[in-house]
Amino acid sequence: MENKKLISIFTPVFNEEKNIIKIYESVKNVMLKVQGTYDYEHIFSDNASSDNSYALLKDICKKDKNVKVISLLKNFGITKSTLNGLYRCRGEAVIQIDADLQDSPEMFIEFFEKWEEGNKVVYGIRKDRDENWIMKNIRKLFYRIANKISNDNLVPDVGDFRLMDKLIINALKNIKDYNPYLRGIIANLGFKQIGIPYHRQKRYMNYSPKSGQLNKVIFDLP
Repeated sequence: MENKKLISIFTPVFNEEKNIIKIYESVKNVMLKVQGTYDYEHIFSDNASSDNSYALLKDICKKDKNVKVISLLKNFGITKSTLNGLYRCRGEAVIQIDADLQDSPEMFIEFFEKWEEGNKVVYGIRKDRDENWIMKNIRKLFYRIANKISNDNLVPDVGDFRLMDKLIINALKNIKDYNPYLRGIIANLGFKQIGIPYHRQKRYMNYSPKSGQLNKVIFDLP
């Protein structure tokens, strides 16, 4: 019997205690639909949260072997913490999704289909979103200005919600840049890519920071 492909789901976390259970359950429910074809690991990278995010993740880890947690000693910023997490994903493909459920895990199914067709990057295109008219158009203007002034060929209305083949992760490891612009680099690596338009939801819950800083160490649960 042919071995199933391993998919890594990567979720960066910073003060997301109100969203963690929901994103965990939503991802698990989608991956159960494709369990005949894929195995998966869900890797959360906690960027030194000051709320109960890490405690919740550690508890989930003890109950679900598919979940792993990276807990960072300090807040390294989104780019460095993201790269650290992506490099530790073991899958044939990696899907990056935020904890706030603005991007639906239900889209994983379409991502897999496009990946199996030979695309090495499959990204979500935010054609619409649940926010007021002013903010919606400010965002659209920002993406278009960024594309005009950037040396990279950026696709408008594309964020970090995407599937990347392991070839992309390996290519990122070879780029020597202290603080890389990941969206631009990934868009211009030269691999076959495709976008899927979708409606972006409102953030599921707001941040919930608490006073004080928890002591953390880099830690992976089996």
